Amino acid sequence: MTDRPLPRLRALASPSALAFGFLLLGLPLAAGCAPCDAWCDDVAAAYDRCLGEWGLTWAMVGAPDGPDAYADQCRDREEEARAGLSAEERATREDQCGAFSSAWSGAETCEEVLQVFEGNGVVF
Repeated sequence: MTDRPLPRLRALASPSALAFGFLLLGLPLAAGCAPCDAWCDDVAAAYDRCLGEWGLTWAMVGAPDGPDAYADQCRDREEEARAGLSAEERATREDQCGAFSSAWSGAETCEEVLQVFEGNGVVF
């Protein structure tokens, strides 16, 4: 387990913290694109590896049915947000998805997963 305080990790599970994190990071808003789909899958996989270590459950991150449900919800949120974007904004989001997905894929430990959040401005 990381040396981070448990309340800080529980904040990771807060729906409002997750929503804020998505906005703060300018995360993928171009559902259906390979980079954004990959990002959603990568986040779900990282959570699947780390939630237990962090003392959290899938229900606490808004997906009581597990990683596949989380990834589906992520893609749904991105699709909804995409509706108002111009073609240029969509292209920018795709680039952001790819960059963030690369950061996630390099996070091998749960501590590194937290560092990816923190390195992208998400405050828990």
